[in-house]
Amino acid sequence: MNSYNLDNLYGHRFYIRPERLCWEPWFAWHPVQLIYWCDEYPMQEYPIKLGRVVWLSQLLRRRVIDHQAGPGPGQEFAPAVNHWEYTTVFNLLKWGHSE
Repeated sequence: MNSYNLDNLYGHRFYIRPERLCWEPWFAWHPVQLIYWCDEYPMQEYPIKLGRVVWLSQLLRRRVIDHQAGPGPGQEFAPAVNHWEYTTVFNLLKWGHSE
């Protein structure tokens, strides 16, 4: 299994129980952070994670609902937290996702 896919790109958020919705086209009318894998440098063996701020361009986005409620003291009524993930059509075709 390739660990360089779009589902592992946002691993720095430490989702507890993520529910990833479908990618949808979206016009970035405000600045958003686009995180992507980069494998274009000649001296690197593996892709590295880079980020940049983009706006006023066509992107894809998906909502990730992190269900934090679960067994344990004080977690039975924990709220679900929404996050947005952004990518481009080219990155979706190149890196895909594991689902």
